[in-house]
Amino acid sequence: MNSIVALRCHDFPEVCADKVAILNCYNPGVRIFGLFGGEEQLAQPMRRALGEQIHHWYETGRAPEWNWQNGDLAVRAWYRDYGHKLAFDRLYLVEWDLLLLDSLESLYCHVPPEAVAVTARFGLSDVSHDWGWMTDDFSRRQWERLLAGVREEYGYRGEPFASLGPGTCYSVAFLKKYSDAKVEEITCDEQRVPLYAQCFGIPVVDTKFRTSWSHATDSLFFNCDRHEVPISAIREELAKPNGRRAFHPFTQLLSPRKQGRPDFATASNLEGAMTGGAAMHADDGTEHRG
Repeated sequence: MNSIVALRCHDFPEVCADKVAILNCYNPGVRIFGLFGGEEQLAQPMRRALGEQIHHWYETGRAPEWNWQNGDLAVRAWYRDYGHKLAFDRLYLVEWDLLLLDSLESLYCHVPPEAVAVTARFGLSDVSHDWGWMTDDFSRRQWERLLAGVREEYGYRGEPFASLGPGTCYSVAFLKKYSDAKVEEITCDEQRVPLYAQCFGIPVVDTKFRTSWSHATDSLFFNCDRHEVPISAIREELAKPNGRRAFHPFTQLLSPRKQGRPDFATASNLEGAMTGGAAMHADDGTEHRG
């Protein structure tokens, strides 16, 4: 499969460069594209930090709050302006604070080529009592408006899904349809992506980065509550043959540094540093940066 990566970044250039280096370790030859959604004055420092590690640089030109809420619309704008020119089958949207310690091919091996993958794909009715996008009155009204719109436009009568943003991957089939669709800028990507995929008849698959919506064990390794994953927990998982390999959020530097840049050539070197505790810049006491 011909896959590409869009690195979603807004600040902390060193951390983002570290994530790109790690992606390159596990996915040699996979093209990585910069998708910037931060303050204007931070764009050039970020671009310098990422340098030649990325193939193309794209700025949405929208406010950081918009980018935070609308990762799907940022990808849609990128695809309309630039991505449609590229030959690829799948795009992985990798957040700046998402740590992936295996190849994308392995992590997403269960995802059919035409599908969209989202993290924590659960029935919306099962989690609406425990999700801010539904418990807040304004957000709920926006959701109801979006749902009414797709029912009218597409005749949608399905059961909607909830999801968490980090880890989403898009098939080119979805991006083609989404770029042509009329999409109102209400609610958030975690609701829109699975809903529109259903409207298009495109399968919605779970990344399996979480196995529950709110269980504490899952949240230790993967959460959207700004609770940094401890390096000790990551090391324990790496020591297990079938342990977790996707962690969020993780904002510390993992790689040895050389002239301010990551300095490791292979995934095995990285894993050796991780499990052995040597050549590491990560600290269990460090707080989430974002």
